[in-house]
Amino acid sequence: YTFAIGDDRPRVVRGTRAKALIDGPETLAHIEDAIRGARHSVHVEMMLWFADETGERIADLLIEKAEQGVPVRVLVDQRTTETTHTLTALHGLWLRYLRRVPTEEKRRVLAHIDAEVELEKRRGAVGPLVKRMRRTANLRLRVSSFPLVFLRPPPDSDAPAAYQALAEARPWFNYARVDHRKMVVVDGKTAFLGGMNIGREYLHPTPFDPGRTAEEEPFHKWHDVMVALEGPGVRPVQHLFRERWVEEGGDTFALGPRTDGVGTDPNDPVFPALSAHDDGVPVRVISTTPGARHHVHSTFLSLMDRAKQRLFISSPYVSSPEALTHVMDAAERGVRVVFIFPDHHNDSVDFHHAARLHYRELIEAGVEVYEYQGRMTHAKVLVSDHITVIGSANLNHTSFFNHYEVAAVVKDKAFTADFVRRLFDVDIGRSTRIRARHVDGLIDLNALGRLYCSAIVDRWY
Repeated sequence: YTFAIGDDRPRVVRGTRAKALIDGPETLAHIEDAIRGARHSVHVEMMLWFADETGERIADLLIEKAEQGVPVRVLVDQRTTETTHTLTALHGLWLRYLRRVPTEEKRRVLAHIDAEVELEKRRGAVGPLVKRMRRTANLRLRVSSFPLVFLRPPPDSDAPAAYQALAEARPWFNYARVDHRKMVVVDGKTAFLGGMNIGREYLHPTPFDPGRTAEEEPFHKWHDVMVALEGPGVRPVQHLFRERWVEEGGDTFALGPRTDGVGTDPNDPVFPALSAHDDGVPVRVISTTPGARHHVHSTFLSLMDRAKQRLFISSPYVSSPEALTHVMDAAERGVRVVFIFPDHHNDSVDFHHAARLHYRELIEAGVEVYEYQGRMTHAKVLVSDHITVIGSANLNHTSFFNHYEVAAVVKDKAFTADFVRRLFDVDIGRSTRIRARHVDGLIDLNALGRLYCSAIVDRWY
């Protein structure tokens, strides 16, 4: 094994500079500047890498650095990228079998979905991009290789006819591991992690117009968050990359010293000595490594339970009844709880409807429920009092137990105050608060749709 079974909980590393990066333009600029300045190594671990203008732009930059002699390692989930169009197609199945939608609107939306699927197929065709990077000397690329496990529970004899039609149209769900991390590590000194994959909806170079909806722009720009780390807190991120890299058959590059002891080479190409910065903050890097670590799960629930004044959460894919129970417990003991979900722009129809089915109980417990308006918000962040968590993990079963995830926990009052001001204060202003009287109007599911959310999404996703 490339990881230690049952290893100790991740340590708090002091003296690490941390900067929250909000939306594509700010994040893209920082990542590109770091890669351009790389001297010893560039490591990229991405779930999705689209063959669009942003994907080609990042690939060109990495190829250029490799040709300059800087070792570059890339780990990407090609199969998931190439099949993202099936998530768009899934909207059509929901319209046909699980939702109550007027016929005319159904026809219009289905035609739009068909067009979107074709666009996604072309953007997801990353084979040529992968081949181009593999042909580059000094650039090593590995493709994540997890087996697909499709589960299709047989319908009961008295199940609705639509249930059987849906089962025949698509296997119920793929219960497979996915490397859901989004990480870039440069020279072992700088790391970026959070919610952004490589694609134009994430790393768009020009800001979106908050006064316009996604449909009014050239393409759908998402709202998202990453965090940049400099200093000692980068080492555990580099270790996580190495684990996955070796698991996928990559070269076993040097582990480097586990601590910055006397004699450590400050210019080690992968694991250099990292001195604490005077202006740094305490950072703990947590992860989900299926079968070995579930620190995302334990940390999220612990922070929910420990919150005294505020618990602010923004997450697009929420279905864990366990996590929602802890959120409601916090509200019921007097903590101000703010929960921001995407509106109908959520790209996951499963999580969108499953979350809305929980709105009433959240509101009755005292949670402030908001829906971010006009475009997809993909941010995966949590604030508990003066602690901030930014990463790739959502509040669902797969992020807690089944997918590879990573997040940075920053324990600093000034950092958290600034982050709340820049993200939550702005996002609440761009969101609609959902009241109890609104909930029924948001749910257009038939009986089968409600059953699917409670029996499949909440239990397995």
